[in-house]
Amino acid sequence: MTIKMRRWLFYAFLVLFIFVSVGVVSYSRGWRINISDYKIKFQKTGAIFIETRPKGAVIKINGETFKDKSGLTQRGTLISNLLPKTYEVKIEKEGYQPYRKNIKVEPDFVAEIVQTVLVPGEFKKTLISIPKPADDFWISSGKIVFKNNNVLYYLKNSSLFKLRGDKLIAWSEDGGKIILLDSKNKVHYLYELANLNKTLNINAILSNLSKKADVRQIAFHPADSSRLIVQSENSLYILDLNRLQLETLIQEPISFWTIKNPNIYYFIQASGNYSLNSFNLILKTKTAIAQSLNYQIAKLPNSLISPDNEKIAFLDNNGKLNIYFLEDYQRDIDLNFYEGLIVKNIFWYKDSSHLFIEYSDANSRETASIDFIEIDNRPPINRYTVFEKISNFYYEPSLDRLYFIQSSDKLRNLYFIEL
Repeated sequence: MTIKMRRWLFYAFLVLFIFVSVGVVSYSRGWRINISDYKIKFQKTGAIFIETRPKGAVIKINGETFKDKSGLTQRGTLISNLLPKTYEVKIEKEGYQPYRKNIKVEPDFVAEIVQTVLVPGEFKKTLISIPKPADDFWISSGKIVFKNNNVLYYLKNSSLFKLRGDKLIAWSEDGGKIILLDSKNKVHYLYELANLNKTLNINAILSNLSKKADVRQIAFHPADSSRLIVQSENSLYILDLNRLQLETLIQEPISFWTIKNPNIYYFIQASGNYSLNSFNLILKTKTAIAQSLNYQIAKLPNSLISPDNEKIAFLDNNGKLNIYFLEDYQRDIDLNFYEGLIVKNIFWYKDSSHLFIEYSDANSRETASIDFIEIDNRPPINRYTVFEKISNFYYEPSLDRLYFIQSSDKLRNLYFIEL
């Protein structure tokens, strides 16, 4: 072999080595050749991270199947080396309804599908045995108060205790006390469930304290059930039942408010717009969260604040469901599924990423349906009907149970299901 040939081979292998090395390093760093629309592009890949509940699901991306790799040491599945574009993701598991989502993959970025809850195809409902048919009910920590023929009863150890009033307004945080309302006489009563013979007339106590008994809304203090938070026409104050004292918290007209320990979140309307504020019950400080919200708020759900304290759910006058993010003021989500329907109740699911919606249409006000819907505006939004033809719905996050009334053989029975 001549010297010229040797040099040629050396330089040829050197160039080949450089190209191969660059290719291997580029490949290891996620670079790929993407041929699309008759164009050749050298692009960096991305990935999708998927986390589901329950585990053991089958993941399909554009029809290609991937195994769920989550387990004891890994909480989800990372699918890497994906070229930048939009992918159709489908998650399936036997006995569950499929989950679908269109995910846009960006170069050198991991897109996430987390807090994914697969909903069973069928639910097994369990009958709760109570001595009388229930027209309405309230549950907390396994304790039940229900209404029959406009009379309230507390069920304790299979025994019934008749209560004053016709509507339950609030449970204490520990579930040991309740506030009831006599709608006809506009009187609020407080019961200690451990001593049902003792009843407090809250309106009478307010009158004795030289405070007009104008109770617009009332709730237990989240840290002390011997103190009540009361809204009157132009103020919000604390009633201390032990000391028989009043303490003014907010002295201005409030449209809506709710409590998420240790804060009170409240809306004030001015010039057609709403402002959102919070009041810290420990520090006694007020914080303006958002001003001039361009919403026409019609109704607030029972569980306005999400469990993670990061989101607020409310309805506008058109029935549109709005999700407002407290930490990210520029972000919100509108869910238009319920415009024109009657939304009766809303509960946050325990993961703060889903909602239960109880709704009906104008032609079937007596019965309702329950939807389980995700808080994710990437299409398609996954919405599942959990049950139909029910009435009076409640979700208890500690047990992950849904309670509702459903008629059977002309009887109104109380049931629960587990998600």
